[in-house]
Amino acid sequence: MDTFPGGFIAEVLIRNTSGGDLGWVARVDYPGGRVVTAWLEGVPQGTFSGAGGTLTYRSGPALAAGSSVPLRFHIESARSRPASCSVSGRGCSGL
Repeated sequence: MDTFPGGFIAEVLIRNTSGGDLGWVARVDYPGGRVVTAWLEGVPQGTFSGAGGTLTYRSGPALAAGSSVPLRFHIESARSRPASCSVSGRGCSGL
């Protein structure tokens, strides 16, 4: 995580452990925060929406079986630990 006055850049590593290609939706909640933007590193971009402190990111092309991609986002006025995090309905680990 990169921090700066009033905000930070965070990351959720999306891993596809299934046997086939997978589309996904990530949701990260930072109550009271403000999501500024989000992006994927090294792959085609998906669709981002940020309402208040809630980030929702839908994958673009499906993530290949056995691969991973970092989802990075800029958030302001929030604690460094999210209140909740899930990818396609499954809770994130390592918070």
